[in-house]
Amino acid sequence: MYQHEEDKLWMGGSEHPATLNGVAITVDARDDISQLCAGSYIHPGWLSQPQAAEPWQRAAVLPATLRMMGSGSCDLSRVAQGEIGAWFQHSCPSWDWLPGKGIVRAAGGDTAVVPVNGLDWFVAGPAGAVAQLKLALESGGVPA
Repeated sequence: MYQHEEDKLWMGGSEHPATLNGVAITVDARDDISQLCAGSYIHPGWLSQPQAAEPWQRAAVLPATLRMMGSGSCDLSRVAQGEIGAWFQHSCPSWDWLPGKGIVRAAGGDTAVVPVNGLDWFVAGPAGAVAQLKLALESGGVPA
């Protein structure tokens, strides 16, 4: 994954270690979503539609901070390097999800696809944070 504006090249996959411009990277080691910044995206039109707005709001209140920065793959790559602690978004196209997912997993992170209200939610980050976001999306709860 390459981001021209910042001259960042993230690489990683099942048989390739995660790197940023050739230097090894890892996800943030903290598992508690309340200690992490999360990246996300939701189009304003979805905020008036409960099937998307309600799960998104349940998840969006969990992180210490929330950022909406742009490309899903670049956001996922930032999770892999620890710049963003976690990430979640619904209806992410495979060309945006799969490259970043591979880099996150190569960097020691976890990923999940969570079906809720007819929408697929894509989640990435440290395993504990992914579990907390998944539970919030599905049920509105937070694991103990």
